[in-house]
Amino acid sequence: MARKRNRAPAGGSSDADVRDRRRRAAHSRVRGWTAWTSPGACARGMILAIDSSTAWCSVGAYSAESQLCLAERVWQSGINHGGELLPAIDRVVREAGARRESIDLIAVARGPGTFNGVRVAMATAKGIALALGCPIIAVNTLEVHAAAFSNAGTLVRAMLPATRGQVATALWRADTTFARIENDALATLDDVLAATTEPTTIVGEVPHDWIEGLSRAGGLITLVPVALTRRRPETIARLARLRAARGDWDDLESLEPIYLRPPAVTIHR
Repeated sequence: MARKRNRAPAGGSSDADVRDRRRRAAHSRVRGWTAWTSPGACARGMILAIDSSTAWCSVGAYSAESQLCLAERVWQSGINHGGELLPAIDRVVREAGARRESIDLIAVARGPGTFNGVRVAMATAKGIALALGCPIIAVNTLEVHAAAFSNAGTLVRAMLPATRGQVATALWRADTTFARIENDALATLDDVLAATTEPTTIVGEVPHDWIEGLSRAGGLITLVPVALTRRRPETIARLARLRAARGDWDDLESLEPIYLRPPAVTIHR
């Protein structure tokens, strides 16, 4: 038997109407961000940056007007992303001297990364954006690593750990311009070595057992120590701000994480 559609009571609003009003409200707030494209103009408000793509997590609050960090926290969570992310957000917002209602834009790292970490960050960011009616912009986690070295003067390869002896990786040119030249992909050590044909700076979370193997690239690879290439929420906020200046924000309902392989699921029999 076909199910009947629920109708809104007379004079009331359906769930779809409520969602539509929230979406229009969020988009109307985004239009204010286009002021960044005008010479000398600057948007006001706060950007909240969220990232739990891997065991390393970060949250930051940034002033869109001054482009300064108001408060941030970077920590190693392990696998407890769900229990630690919201308290960290509340703490950072308080340290910024603000309230959640002060947030004008949510910036979130959308993967690739661990399945649980990316899922928690995306669900948290989308939930806050929906509750506050503010816009959301999701950025690629590999690009967050690479963008921090946009003036390297070489190619920049970003890496994040994957399973099965592989990494998630992509390549950018970072000399006179900063431009992506490879899509996100899973790669083995041999794949990376075979693709390295000119000077390349490698950033991100490189597997420890790859470090010696990368030296076989004949001096073409410069490996940045992990401690110097942590993902900073400031970079996430900056990438989101550049997109907001173009009016390029994400649709809250259709926004999805980036996974390079399906999650491993154990079925109990």
